[in-house]
Amino acid sequence: MKRKMSFLVAGLLCLSLCLGAEAAGTVTDTLTVRVGYYGMEQDRYVEVATYHWSELYDALPLHYEAYSFFRSTDDGTCNTVIDSAYGFYLADLLDYAGIYSGDIAVVAFYTRDQSVGFFTSFTYADLFGTQRYYYNDLSAHISPVYDENGTLTGYDGDEAWNDCWTVQPMLALEDSWVSYEIGTEHTAPNYSSLGTGNRFRLLFGQSYPLECRTNQSAKYTHTLFITLQGTPKITEEPPELDGTLGSHSATFQISVGQQALRDALAQYLDIASSDSSVLEITGITVTPDAQYSDLATVTVHYTVHAEGEVELSFGFGGTSIAENRQVTTKQPEEKPTEPTKPAETTPSTEPSEGPGGGPSAPTGGAEPRETTPSASMPSEAAPSNRSSRRRPWTRRPSACTPCPMRWLCSCRAAGRRKRRAQPIPFLSPLLRCSRRMTGSSCC
Repeated sequence: MKRKMSFLVAGLLCLSLCLGAEAAGTVTDTLTVRVGYYGMEQDRYVEVATYHWSELYDALPLHYEAYSFFRSTDDGTCNTVIDSAYGFYLADLLDYAGIYSGDIAVVAFYTRDQSVGFFTSFTYADLFGTQRYYYNDLSAHISPVYDENGTLTGYDGDEAWNDCWTVQPMLALEDSWVSYEIGTEHTAPNYSSLGTGNRFRLLFGQSYPLECRTNQSAKYTHTLFITLQGTPKITEEPPELDGTLGSHSATFQISVGQQALRDALAQYLDIASSDSSVLEITGITVTPDAQYSDLATVTVHYTVHAEGEVELSFGFGGTSIAENRQVTTKQPEEKPTEPTKPAETTPSTEPSEGPGGGPSAPTGGAEPRETTPSASMPSEAAPSNRSSRRRPWTRRPSACTPCPMRWLCSCRAAGRRKRRAQPIPFLSPLLRCSRRMTGSSCC
């Protein structure tokens, strides 16, 4: 019996622990921010970061702020709510995540108490572009309106404009939610009883006293899905693609609304060919800009396999970002080859030395014309055989060039001896050789 009671107590204890863990698990400790564009699937939104509440507690400015609500009840009447909160403004969170609020189209809030879809969503104009207020002691400034039969027809809240101030959208780390019946006086915020049971609760204020949007105050928020305006913009159009056979590349610039999206360009950028057998996209290279965090240079590598026509599409994460482009591929044009010209020879105008040592006729030209001394000119003695063998371009020196063997012979130009020296017989060949080498004429 005691053993059965022990098992029963243990089972009840486990059940209570499980229930307690489930209740405590509803409170979120982390907050995830994702960004994307219209047309992208939810699972393709790019995660910017996931923040633990302690990181946000240390990194962001924190504020005590009160938010008023006007809401309807199940019995058809209305009451007011004052939520006293301590947390950070949504605009500060977006700045911390590197998201410019002016680029936002829609913010959707996903919560732990709703498993399918988002709990609520706001457009940028509604959440940030609309002036929102906290109406102090709202229940005391709202008056019920009855018809002549005493039937409640509505409420008048004009008096609440006399005691209000503007507030910003907040995600509360701690809050205290208190309801008041219409007509209750001297209601005010109470920051002494804050709790973390609704952590990351969305609070946004009212645009007028009787605005009823209490059901959009999401609690247990764990993820923000932020849809940006437009699509990634191609700031520099791609050049005309080279359609000739072979491998090529094309470069263009693209701008995105957030750095995380730029970092995911290589993964999410989709440039496709309608016929890969004609033109195939072989790779995409993304180079982030060194100066601007939202700009990148994209290089598309492609190969043309055959002649034909293809259509290229440009997308990002499943949504189109540019108009399709038609490309016509073709064989490279063959350049005509020029015929090889024979080498041109320049006729020589200089006579060459004939077999006997004399000048021969110039090649490629007319025969040299022999000139006969005119009758009116005085006749000159015929040149010697040695003179006739001299090349016509060789200038005879005005003075006799010293003979290298002058110590063995006498030079008539030197005038040193009047009588020719008798050459030594065995040196005669050497003397003739030296005269030919130096071009000198010994006496």
